[in-house]
Amino acid sequence: MKKLQATSTTKWILFGVFVVLNVVLKFLYLDTNSISWDEPFSIYHAQMDVSKIIHHLYQGNNPPLFEIMLHYWIKWAGISPFSVRFLPAVFSSMTAGIVFLIGWRFISHKAGIFAALLFTGSNFHLFFAHEARVYAWFGLLTVSSMYVFFSLLENQKSTARWIALVLLNATLMYSHYFGVFLIAIQGLSVLMVPEIRRKMLVRYLISGVATFLLFLPNVVILANRLQVSATRGTWIEKPTGIESLYNMLWNFSNQPVTTVICIALLVAALVKKIILWKKSNTTPQTQVVLIWFLFPFLSLFAISYAIPMFLDRYLVFVSFGYYLSVAVSVHFLFRNQRVNTWMYGAVALLFVATLKPNLDNKRHAQEAIAYVKKQTNEQTSVLICGHDFVLNFCYYYDIDLFRRYNDQHVYQTMTEELNKKHIYPLYKMDSTLPLQEKVIYFDAAADFSNPNNGILETLKQRYTLVNTTHFEAIFTVYEFRKLGF
Repeated sequence: MKKLQATSTTKWILFGVFVVLNVVLKFLYLDTNSISWDEPFSIYHAQMDVSKIIHHLYQGNNPPLFEIMLHYWIKWAGISPFSVRFLPAVFSSMTAGIVFLIGWRFISHKAGIFAALLFTGSNFHLFFAHEARVYAWFGLLTVSSMYVFFSLLENQKSTARWIALVLLNATLMYSHYFGVFLIAIQGLSVLMVPEIRRKMLVRYLISGVATFLLFLPNVVILANRLQVSATRGTWIEKPTGIESLYNMLWNFSNQPVTTVICIALLVAALVKKIILWKKSNTTPQTQVVLIWFLFPFLSLFAISYAIPMFLDRYLVFVSFGYYLSVAVSVHFLFRNQRVNTWMYGAVALLFVATLKPNLDNKRHAQEAIAYVKKQTNEQTSVLICGHDFVLNFCYYYDIDLFRRYNDQHVYQTMTEELNKKHIYPLYKMDSTLPLQEKVIYFDAAADFSNPNNGILETLKQRYTLVNTTHFEAIFTVYEFRKLGF
């Protein structure tokens, strides 16, 4: 009894250590990077009343649950970079603790510590901890749901755990539509692993029906989104063969050397399993971990040749299965405890050593917009393309205007007020604009978001290009003067 108590105490101490460690690492440079990517979109809409958030985002690419949560947070904390990223940093820090618990309880104590260290040392997850978007929350729900699912393998008759699984999976679906893949992982595990199928099939089917009923208001919308993606395609490019698989694992693993080592461990474990097929038993928990990683990783890769969706942020939920699969591989390959410990330690050390706490998000929006603001006077016209970048531009150019959201026509008030200052967000060149002697063209990946926009070509024909300044990674500012000035 004393030994059991000591183990339980140690477990919760380590849980706390990993959560606190992640809080320190993920809050250290929380507001260093510019608000960018899709953050301005979430922040802008989160300012609206909940009914308007739902109205504008309900039929979007993702359900609006995160923006609703962010709405209540920013009513109290404001919309500064630190404030809007506070919740994702907390979610990511809690995720580290749950990853540790899954490994500790269902694989081995060392595996729990190892998997939590891989997550803690992951630049991939640090990025999402520093982004005011849904993905850190999606990750926390993923590992929480899987923790409950694993616990049901030990006690299938716990009504409280089944209710928790249903609520977590429904919340997951209302947070990100790719939650359907996690539910599929659990369902596939029940069907494919005989021991789990015998014990849990009926109850899991009931829980699946309950989850479906809770998500019923969004089922038609999800079906429509799938149909649109299938018929119109997506902005994501198709995979480029096995290179795409490697690159995705590289995203999960920080550096090529850690990626190659992890792949080698996974392959070596597979080879050993094939050789010892009849002599080694694989626990149901281990089989679920492998399904968690391999099924969505390979299936999304295959599906992406028809409907491109093999994108790193969409595979956040897969990364946890990857870290735990590497932990399982080390546990299976090295039975000698000393060698096992050294291998766990070496790989974990590589992850931690390649962590970049001050990770650059490669979007220097604040710097670029400050430069434009400095170069602008009453005789300057500013053109902005891609058009949707106007939210990001306004966040740094005029934060008070950003706060004056229009909950009927999202861009209308912002665009009208900017136009009064001779600032024009554009989809393509408009020859009727009353341009002045000096024109600044802010190109925010315009050829990608608004191809064939014709802005730069037209300006080069009508004006003299006097300066070009590039900002990491997609922003280019062109400065023009009228011919003869």
